[in-house]
Amino acid sequence: MEELAARQSRLPTADVRDTKTGDEEETTDEQEESERQDEDLSGATDARTLNELRIELAEVRRLVALARHVYGLKHESKFERLWAALEEYPDTKVLIFTESATRWIFCWNVWRARD
Repeated sequence: MEELAARQSRLPTADVRDTKTGDEEETTDEQEESERQDEDLSGATDARTLNELRIELAEVRRLVALARHVYGLKHESKFERLWAALEEYPDTKVLIFTESATRWIFCWNVWRARD
């Protein structure tokens, strides 16, 4: 647990997006600074004991199952509007700007799987 606490203490405390624009971010191996920070933070946890970690893991699994259920319903209005707009112009290339690459990847995968 000491190793976990040490790793947690090295995590960033400020979001790079609050201090830099995308153009100002440093790029390493074709990955923007904010993307690297997102990866670093994906391992963050408040848990300090094994039992707390197990409880957090159970909650994460519950939330993942809930998210999959919601996505399966396709009732997220932003995505519904996007799908409708894309269906109107099936042969048109579209450039989409979003604040989250994860949302775009999810949307793209759903769009491709519709056929």
